[in-house]
Amino acid sequence: MKILADADLVLEFLLNRGTFAEDAHKLLMEIAKFPEVEVYVTDKCLKRAHLELLDRRNDQTSEHIVNSIVDMLDGRIIEIDNSIKEKARNYSLRDFDSAEEVACAIEMQLNTIVTQNPQNFDGSTLAIWSVGNLLNIVQLEKNLDRCYSPCRGASSAFEPNQTQEASLSAAKLREAGLYGTDLHGVDLQGVDLSGVNLFATNLYDANLCDADLTGANLCDADLSSANLSGTNLSGANLSGADLTSADISGVNLSNAIVKKAQFGGNSGLTEELELDLKQRGAVFEDCWG
Repeated sequence: MKILADADLVLEFLLNRGTFAEDAHKLLMEIAKFPEVEVYVTDKCLKRAHLELLDRRNDQTSEHIVNSIVDMLDGRIIEIDNSIKEKARNYSLRDFDSAEEVACAIEMQLNTIVTQNPQNFDGSTLAIWSVGNLLNIVQLEKNLDRCYSPCRGASSAFEPNQTQEASLSAAKLREAGLYGTDLHGVDLQGVDLSGVNLFATNLYDANLCDADLTGANLCDADLSSANLSGTNLSGANLSGADLTSADISGVNLSNAIVKKAQFGGNSGLTEELELDLKQRGAVFEDCWG
């Protein structure tokens, strides 16, 4: 997983200021230790840090601190050149520095930007996470790695890991508080997520094909454009969830709570299933307003 640390978050860490200093410390000193996480920053971020530190400390001390960060990042510093600036001008974000960071992340094919100010990135199609979201997702991936191993010849498919450690990890995964987490576009094909609390989770465009979500809490979750073909959602709570444009071919919705769940433009939706869902309180696009 490759992430870009927002400049403001890095400054919180270096200057130890504000309410987000602890989150910044977790990102740069704890999360960065995970081998599966690669943290990047922009060169502009480091220049800002150096100038801010100069106002508070002497030149030698500030340079030492910045160099320590550079060493820790092991060269993962993105230069904001004229090409990046030009691309940033095409984004309708309220903050140009944030637009530059989005352009950097897309150029380097990073997974997400971690920030304390998500509002600065409103309108971006890139995943924007808080440090808390990132911690949840790192833990989710660790549990999935223990519970599942890649099938030979198909890196995106998983098969169960039948070990005691895997069973314990699966139990922890079901107890995990993943509510509100941004998991859009994630590949969870065939994964056992039965009973997991995914309240208000962003699963837009996620691949949940053949996944087991029996009894999962998906209340107010965003499942729009998700691949739910063959997914087991029996007994799941989908009240208020957005399933518009999701592929629901062969989905199992028996005993699922669908009151105020939103449907429309769904692949695999039969007239019989649509009628059944409406009778159970689901809302369809042609009925809105």
